[in-house]
Amino acid sequence: MLSTTSTAMLRLLAPSGRPTTWTWLKRTAASSARAAENGPSAAKDNAAAAAAAAASASASSSNSAERADKWKLRACVLVERPARITKDLSELEASVKNMLRTEEDERSLLCEFELKIARDKENAEKKKRGEEVEILGDDYMTAEDLIEQWKKDGAAFQPASRRTKADEEGDVRSLDRSLDAILRLVVKQKFHNLWLWDLPAASWSEGETLRETAEKAVRECCGEELRVQVMGNAPCGFYQYVLPSKVREQTGYRGCKMFIYKAFHVEGNAETQKGVAQDFKWLPREEFEESLDRHTSKAVREILMEES
Repeated sequence: MLSTTSTAMLRLLAPSGRPTTWTWLKRTAASSARAAENGPSAAKDNAAAAAAAAASASASSSNSAERADKWKLRACVLVERPARITKDLSELEASVKNMLRTEEDERSLLCEFELKIARDKENAEKKKRGEEVEILGDDYMTAEDLIEQWKKDGAAFQPASRRTKADEEGDVRSLDRSLDAILRLVVKQKFHNLWLWDLPAASWSEGETLRETAEKAVRECCGEELRVQVMGNAPCGFYQYVLPSKVREQTGYRGCKMFIYKAFHVEGNAETQKGVAQDFKWLPREEFEESLDRHTSKAVREILMEES
């Protein structure tokens, strides 16, 4: 039971227009009064129970916050196969080339072959006059003889086509395609039970550098036959994404922080890896960006230079 004095004090403490606060104070005072009537042991038990509940709530809140702030570190590799031949000249480029070639022909000194033509004419005039002709070097063959020989050699030469068999068949796994363009590698790999097209990627392990993680990603996703040269020890790009709620519950991670490394193709080709990478493709820039998810595609666009 609350005494008259206690009730009066509670009414003084209760703010005007705040019945909830008043009710809570009244209940607290009543609980304290009952504890006093039941003896010190009951009060001690109540205090211990309250402390245990508070500690449990605090620990639960701390663990939840710790899990929510935990990020998975990963590294991925942007592998490029450089162009092997130059692109076809545009109309403007061809026009400038012809202009410079004409200027070079008009303003340059005579080359060795042009000097030989002049010597041949001079020797022919000497022979007509019955004068002795001095043979120098390879002058035993006239310029006309050399031209005929070069024409025969030229007729036997067949330049390779700019389009390869892989271009004709549409083989996106082949490195012998789109020779005038830079090709970039994408692999179809497993992410949380989903197979997605992305850069070769792997999770960071304790004790290894991020560059070692990037090199591991190429081996795990592409096999041992593909050799690449990773450029530098520091990543050239970064992005992060939050995992879906179900995946967060399963893995205990809030999301992934992805560090992008750049590498150049050295030799060999990728291979499918059972359970890791189902497929792979070498793609020119536009197709490459379209095949990636929005997070990776945005990060890659910030790294790549404009291509003419």
